Amino acid sequence: MTATYLCGFFSLSLLQMAALATPLLGGAIGISAATLGIMAGARSLLPLAYSIHIGALMDVVGVRRIILIFSVLCALLPPLYPLTSSIPILVALQLLLGLASAIVWMAAQTAIARVSNGDTRYTSRFSFITVIGTVLAPLLLGFVWQAGGIWGGYGLMGLWGLLLTCSALLFVPRSATAGRGLRLGDFIPSPAVYRRGCALLLEPVAAFIMACSFLRLAAFGIVESFYPVLLQQNGHSPVLIGALVALANLASSPAALVAGWWVRVCRSERNALVASLAILIVSVTVVPVLGSVWLLGLSMTCFGFALGVSLPLLLTMLSRGIVPQEQGIAAGLRGTINRLAAFVLPVAMGLVAQVSGVGGSFWVVGGALLALLALVALLAARSAKSDRSGPAW
Repeated sequence: MTATYLCGFFSLSLLQMAALATPLLGGAIGISAATLGIMAGARSLLPLAYSIHIGALMDVVGVRRIILIFSVLCALLPPLYPLTSSIPILVALQLLLGLASAIVWMAAQTAIARVSNGDTRYTSRFSFITVIGTVLAPLLLGFVWQAGGIWGGYGLMGLWGLLLTCSALLFVPRSATAGRGLRLGDFIPSPAVYRRGCALLLEPVAAFIMACSFLRLAAFGIVESFYPVLLQQNGHSPVLIGALVALANLASSPAALVAGWWVRVCRSERNALVASLAILIVSVTVVPVLGSVWLLGLSMTCFGFALGVSLPLLLTMLSRGIVPQEQGIAAGLRGTINRLAAFVLPVAMGLVAQVSGVGGSFWVVGGALLALLALVALLAARSAKSDRSGPAW
């Protein structure tokens, strides 16, 4: 269990560092909003295509092998960024690092879903430890970037990937899920696997989880892409930007441990998830009108609470609603949905920003996400009236 917690600690924080580094890199080399949106979205393009396949592969070969392969890439790719200012090469690096960092985080989630057996205590601890990593990572990245620029920032990310690899080496899978050895053909996607993954969307609970995952990552995508750009335009330093992101993660850390209390307050897991997503979206949408650092800190605290309390809810509902033999492919489907959000959001926001400015794009995109959340909540409420089969519904 300890190795699983460590993999969660390093994997999600690395994914966040890679996201935060992109707008900082864009500011350092001077690129347009539209190009920055493409670079930010490129991180999610390969995971969008491969997450279901890799998720199914974990059911066959085991989680440990997948984490090891992609964690090595997470250690090797970041130091290549400072060697070039070519946009096509940087986009190619974004594609590869985006795939590797997304897969190791997805594998860590699959591991905890398998060992927790739907017990919120374990998923909450996993979320708590994972969030601690996301508190430290942006703080470190902000300070290191301020002191060492591009070389320092991406060097730190390479070191983080190395520590992730060491954590993966400690991972001892259960014999029932150890899996067979890898084969070359394993990396060729199978249409049948994608049909199995998409078939899960026919189940109301699974469809609700995937829709909420999309909205959660879309809201977080604003922070990962144009939030640093807006703050830089307003004269704030990389250190402050990193500190605000760390503050959000710090707030989400204890929030992850009160998921059970939040469910009791909202009277069901479904209501609790919808409420947390509403707070998440609103707290980042209003950022353009927050002039003081204190108000920015308050908005990030609310954002962090909603971010933290929503993750164990998603993981618990996923663990209860999907049989163990399908949890890998379910995680792959959720990873695909997440990457779809992470791809679409920055590209769309970049295009909107070209027309309405960076501040205006917050209102347009945030309003659209709130409208989608209202639609999801309405459809889920109607479906729940005729489906009483699970505790999450």
